[in-house]
Amino acid sequence: MAEIVYSELRPERQEIRLMFLEAGQPKDEIIASLMVTSLRWAPEYWTPEFEALSYVWGDPLVTRPIKLNGQPYQVTENLEAALRRLRHDDRVRIMWIDAICIDQQNPREQEHQIGLMRDIFGGCAQCIVWLGEEDHETEKVLESLHWMQDNLHVHEWPCFSKSEATKGRCGAGKDNTHGVGPALVPLWKFLRRPWFSRTWTFQEFVLPRNHEIRCGHFQIPFSLMTKARQTFRGHTSNCCKLDSASLWYLLQYLKAKLDTIVFPLDGVLHCRHNYETIDFLKVLNDNCHRKATRDHDKVYGLIGLAPPYIQKAVLPDYRLDVAAVFAQPLVAYWQTKASLRPLIYVRKHSHKFQLPSWVPDWSHAPTSRGSQALRIATYKVFNACGYERLLPIVFHDRILHVQGVCSDTVKTLCEAESMIRTKSDLFVTVRGWLEVAAKCSVQKSRRALATISKNTLWRILLLDSVEVEGTDCLMRRATESDFNTLHTELASFESDSGSLEAHQVSPLMLHVLHTIQQATLIITMNGRLGMVPLDTQIGDEIYVLAGGRMPFVLRPSQEKFSPPGSSNAQRSCHTLVGECYLDGSMDGELSVKLRDEADDVFIV
Repeated sequence: MAEIVYSELRPERQEIRLMFLEAGQPKDEIIASLMVTSLRWAPEYWTPEFEALSYVWGDPLVTRPIKLNGQPYQVTENLEAALRRLRHDDRVRIMWIDAICIDQQNPREQEHQIGLMRDIFGGCAQCIVWLGEEDHETEKVLESLHWMQDNLHVHEWPCFSKSEATKGRCGAGKDNTHGVGPALVPLWKFLRRPWFSRTWTFQEFVLPRNHEIRCGHFQIPFSLMTKARQTFRGHTSNCCKLDSASLWYLLQYLKAKLDTIVFPLDGVLHCRHNYETIDFLKVLNDNCHRKATRDHDKVYGLIGLAPPYIQKAVLPDYRLDVAAVFAQPLVAYWQTKASLRPLIYVRKHSHKFQLPSWVPDWSHAPTSRGSQALRIATYKVFNACGYERLLPIVFHDRILHVQGVCSDTVKTLCEAESMIRTKSDLFVTVRGWLEVAAKCSVQKSRRALATISKNTLWRILLLDSVEVEGTDCLMRRATESDFNTLHTELASFESDSGSLEAHQVSPLMLHVLHTIQQATLIITMNGRLGMVPLDTQIGDEIYVLAGGRMPFVLRPSQEKFSPPGSSNAQRSCHTLVGECYLDGSMDGELSVKLRDEADDVFIV
């Protein structure tokens, strides 16, 4: 069938196919034809204005027939529904649709067309987002988004009842949500539609200048979703902290879901509309939770948003190993930039792809997006390396070569309570750490316990950084006032078995909780305190690396490496554990040594 429909495209001319969707009534047969044109202007081509469709395929085994170039052609059920809804009744509609305009049986053509996605979606008249057919609750979704957009307090929503006992989130058990739970269930379901969780749809949406979001016959303005998210987030974070635990959980879930879906889209759109540089590695990280049929597409499905120097280095090729594809954006980044910021995107690997320890697993979403965002924002606050910046070198897409100095070695790990669920659990953990810190300090410098509590442990628990109020993870350095506030609140937790949910503790204490969820206290060989990744081991080394704003925990490896062109014997290697906070090494204290006595460090 494909051989009958498709003629060969010439990659050197950037040829694509456009689909002409014939006019018809709702129940008429769907008829379309294909025309080859080029994205480059040339007199032999006619390139009409066209629209691009962003959608999800659905089950490839459930198909419906259409007529394409006069021949029967099978498309998925979801695409058939979109074509039936979107065709005009009085004129032809010209569209680009991947499943129809790309020969899906030709891998080389697929790879070439993926490389043109930036130009296809960036050059279309508008992108039509097809979320699927409407259901009986779609109108209620729009209604709840308008409540959020209109800057209403939750208790001012029309559905709110002060005393009504209703079913909780999604009908799971009986809880008092004041009538809000059932009213928000349609929105909860709506945000779980597949389009919102697929990798490819992200760049398809942000590349065009104009959008039309369709759910059946309903149109949903993206501006409604962005405004709803912004005002709803403000209310649930600041003023609308109601006493119903079930309602609080539901509101927090929806806030997190809107943040996950809307915030990254809105951020990239803002960059494009204001001609600002898009942080491609951040885009990859923000979309780790999205799904793709092939793991390569975790990178290829977003490559249209990369700067030209990364696009040239990452050419779609499904024959490559996934580990090589995941490493390519970093290798290209380090061709021109000396910053080690890409290393903060490394999380605990799934071991699915045998990735080098310095390569992020772009297919593995963080367990806590809040903790991950906090970690990334905190990194920007410090400047451990001073102004030493040397371009990292990557050998064979596997071995990272950087310059650095070993600052210290992990001697003692101070473990937290296995499950910190209550305020008293947190108090017991911090008190234990405080005792260890005091013992260490008395041994080293005879300082008093009170001095330790204010100037060392509290600073370390906060990673010497605090979120600026009213911002999305914009951090500042911690102050004496923050230490005093933390000390006072924590003291009140000693015999309190209350929950540590966000609506029951201060933002400062929530910051500490996020820190403890992803790091643990250590004492080094030189008696210094720090916070390191949870999988750190005794004997791991703490390095300040050229281009690194924070120190990094590295683990000696048995692997050896001989750098090309080097007459030296094989060099020892390390594996990356992660960035860390080490008191006394965060603000360039080792920059002179890094400049004059740096060692070659090889990370595998």
